[in-house]
Amino acid sequence: MRELKVLAIGVSGIAAIAVLSWIFREYDEAPIRAVKPYIFLLSIVPIVFLIRIQRIKTSELAFVLIVAGVSLLVYGTQQFVTGYTGRWDGVENAVEFGNYAAVMACLSFLLSFGFARDRLSWLTRITLFIVGAAELYITYKSGTRSSLGIVLIAVLIGVAYFSVVRKSWVIVLTLCLVSLLSMFMLKDTPRAKFLQSEVVQAMDGGYASGSLGQRFEMWRLAVCLAGEFPVLGVGVGGFKYAQLDSWKSDCDVKITARKGYYHQAHSVYFQTLATMGYLGLIAMLGMLITLVTLGLRYFKSSGALLLFTALSFMAAGLTVDLYFKDFMVARFILLISIGVCLISRAPVGQSTTTPADSKV
Repeated sequence: MRELKVLAIGVSGIAAIAVLSWIFREYDEAPIRAVKPYIFLLSIVPIVFLIRIQRIKTSELAFVLIVAGVSLLVYGTQQFVTGYTGRWDGVENAVEFGNYAAVMACLSFLLSFGFARDRLSWLTRITLFIVGAAELYITYKSGTRSSLGIVLIAVLIGVAYFSVVRKSWVIVLTLCLVSLLSMFMLKDTPRAKFLQSEVVQAMDGGYASGSLGQRFEMWRLAVCLAGEFPVLGVGVGGFKYAQLDSWKSDCDVKITARKGYYHQAHSVYFQTLATMGYLGLIAMLGMLITLVTLGLRYFKSSGALLLFTALSFMAAGLTVDLYFKDFMVARFILLISIGVCLISRAPVGQSTTTPADSKV
């Protein structure tokens, strides 16, 4: 499969640049384990290959999403029953957890509405819809504002799919109306109002006390570091130590937290820019753009699912480093692998009405 070879070249490039950036790192304290997440990206290729040779059906891949959804449903039920009033975080960062729940919710919805080229049973589709609804509620309770972008991407892909492929204008109109109603309901929530005030303060050049203002400062620090180390950055794992040197003296970062408090730039793009330089950023964007291109090319079959997965991770990566923790890397690898497998045998322009039980 030519597309798999292109993807293999992309992830290999990222892994190689990560290793080089660590070898030529600016700070000896940077641990070698920081290279691990980028090496693990290489596992996408064997995972996709193994799924293909095992001839796993789309219904079996959907079962993976159902199991993950049930685990989130159990967690949400426990939080609801105990009356927990804080942000739901799944014993991890609320932003990471909320984005993950949003991605899983939208994937479940897209599969339940028949976006895969293989037909799923009604029982499977109903189950996917139920777990998707639970995951969407969990996303809301996490208070993660960036997850709205993930949901918006799913809606736009749904509108495009039902317009171009299915030509079902009733569903398109329903999606648009539900989206507008949801936006009106969410714009008056406390989290949305706080976001508006943060944006105004940050755009005026002042430090915003909330998380958005902190991210703006971290991004400015990352650009500053890339200006000094443009090719390979300060080295993978060196962001914490670089900010100890450049916190105020060189980059004039306006954050009240103590020096060295942040281990990442709170954006996969700025983190990559700071630690792997422009070379690493180009490689990272190249991999993501390759996935988007594959999704667009096979959009009429099962490519819409890969397109959504790639775009949703790109959106989530705006406010968090996707490879900061091992479980985040595992989520990225698994969901991208499933998306690639779904289009691995679909010829360009293939109809969505292929016989049931065809193999992936």
